[in-house]
Amino acid sequence: ALAQKPSKTIQSTTFTTLIKISASSAQQAVEVLLEKDLVYRDEQGIYQVLDPAIKYYLNVILWDVNHFNA
Repeated sequence: ALAQKPSKTIQSTTFTTLIKISASSAQQAVEVLLEKDLVYRDEQGIYQVLDPAIKYYLNVILWDVNHFNA
């Protein structure tokens, strides 16, 4: 989901409803992703996918591009 929509508030209802997980699960997931250097938090506090190749894979190959545009 962060590949499609980088987010500052990963525990918000808007973000968690979009991906259908609880706020606590979102927090646990982002902590693991940060630890493994798969995502980072930029200077504005927005969580984003670190590697452009992984972001491309997630956006274009894995996810339906229109999944989050509804």
